[in-house]
Amino acid sequence: MDMSQGRMLSVASNQWATRPDDERFLSLSDMYRARHTAETNCRESVINSGQLRADWLGEELILQPSPDTSLPVTFKATNWAMSQFSSWHSIPFGTIKLWQEDSEEVATKQLIADAINHSLKYRGRELAFYHDKLDNGYPQTLRAVTSESYERINDYELIDKVIQFVDRSQRQGVTWKVPGTIDWSTGQHIADIEVTKRNTTLYAGDRDSFIFLVDDMNPINMGKTQRGEDDLLFRGFILGNSVVGYRRIWGMGFLFRGVCQNRCIWGAQDIVSFKMKHLKNVRQRLFESNPDSNSPFEQRRFVEGLMYLSDQQQSTMLQAENMIKSANQREEFTDRDSRKKALVKLFTARTADNILDHHYKLFGEVDSAGNLVVDSKGNVNTDSEILTRWHLHNTATEYAKTIPNQDARFDLELQAAKILPLAA
Repeated sequence: MDMSQGRMLSVASNQWATRPDDERFLSLSDMYRARHTAETNCRESVINSGQLRADWLGEELILQPSPDTSLPVTFKATNWAMSQFSSWHSIPFGTIKLWQEDSEEVATKQLIADAINHSLKYRGRELAFYHDKLDNGYPQTLRAVTSESYERINDYELIDKVIQFVDRSQRQGVTWKVPGTIDWSTGQHIADIEVTKRNTTLYAGDRDSFIFLVDDMNPINMGKTQRGEDDLLFRGFILGNSVVGYRRIWGMGFLFRGVCQNRCIWGAQDIVSFKMKHLKNVRQRLFESNPDSNSPFEQRRFVEGLMYLSDQQQSTMLQAENMIKSANQREEFTDRDSRKKALVKLFTARTADNILDHHYKLFGEVDSAGNLVVDSKGNVNTDSEILTRWHLHNTATEYAKTIPNQDARFDLELQAAKILPLAA
């Protein structure tokens, strides 16, 4: 595996590092059942928050109807819901939490309730309260407080669409699954592993859901790396959603070279992504075709959109494979001058010299004094000569790894990719 190619994505690793066991799932069907049960036991009520008042039920802060209203609900809020509720009413949630933690005195509790009720009196507004259904006990658990325009997409709806996509792909001979892992002793990505709660990439909890699936059983061989290894690319995608306003609906598709045990994605490239806010018509945009959209994904229904993304990834991999084969077919560089001439089409003369010098320092033959051994024409004696455009591309990306500034390194890698289609 060529670690110098592409980017490292940590988005899945961040999930892997923070999710508790009860938010980890071994299969999409298990994930669907858990979220379906949780979300069908909830409902949304539009309430003017000015009709509520804060009070204490033992050690729990609750929101209950004001004496002059007939609202049928009383809420105990999750930490997330209370932070949203506070934000809507300009209540300093962090300060109130500190007061609550620092003191158990009745006077402090009353001060907290009074502060909240003052804001409700003057800043009450129509809001969507997402809470347990009325027959689940008293008081009801309040899970989110959002605007009336917030259009909720349930996690189980999204998971169901992914299951449809996976089943449809399976009938076409493509297996989308939890990714395998890199065997660092060989540098190879091993696809066939047992899925456990430790290595799964299917996560869902009260705040959000996260799905990371790959097709790592059908790699495309992009040729040989500069070290003579097979450069294999796989397809992958990630989807995320939140029922409670924690994040947008979002997704990304990419090609990659391997996933390690802590779920870092290595050698990612050709990354495409989308985001949708939970606003009016988001359900239509997500689940219905939208021919007028500029996004090819949104022009299709969700499952067809995933199929389109999969097909595009496959097409990109095949195009890259053909480009690399073409770049490897002819040995067109015979000396330093011809190599530099190709490089200065994309880089400054100084950068071109630095790229070539770095390569020869790594692979060139040196004498007892540490000087490079050259022939009568000034060519360096080396077993890793730069003969084709593929060799030249790898030489530039190898040099890019020495650049400490990430943006400059990434810019050089982007330019290096243009070496492959250069006309000879």
